[in-house]
Amino acid sequence: MPWIPQGWAWVDPQKEFNAVVMAIRAGLMSRDEAVATYGYDAEEIDRECAAANERADRLGLALDSDPRRRTRTGAAVQENRSA
Repeated sequence: MPWIPQGWAWVDPQKEFNAVVMAIRAGLMSRDEAVATYGYDAEEIDRECAAANERADRLGLALDSDPRRRTRTGAAVQENRSA
């Protein structure tokens, strides 16, 4: 596993995270790079998210924090019925 430096505290977390999301969406930064910037391992986060989603599905939980079900603004995600 690669060495990952410790992350730093935020001055304004909302502005900082919005800037990171914009950089990722614009193709200026990868998600892995953004995660590493905060001192975390993207693969470990992905495993934890997958396990949490699997557990929520198994238990029939529909959480507002689940991006498969809600957008950042809280609107319901529409299922793609054309597939």
